[in-house]
Amino acid sequence: MTNQNIEQAKTILRDISTSRSVPRNIRRLAEEAIQMLENEEYTIDIRISNVISMLDGVTQDPNIALPTRVKVWQIITLLEEAQTQLTK
Repeated sequence: MTNQNIEQAKTILRDISTSRSVPRNIRRLAEEAIQMLENEEYTIDIRISNVISMLDGVTQDPNIALPTRVKVWQIITLLEEAQTQLTK
């Protein structure tokens, strides 16, 4: 379940990073989040925490459209579920 949640989150992040309707800074952040999730230099729980922190700040950005904001919340939820599974 954990890997499935992370893969779903990465898929949504890729959608955001390639969408022309999303502001450039948000697309760049999505790309950075994907890189962070794939960076095996850190443990998976650290990577998830870092990405959640990165995305939490973007939900407050006034330039982000509501559909993109909902996608970001969905990603955060998926990653929080994965993090919960890791701590069990």
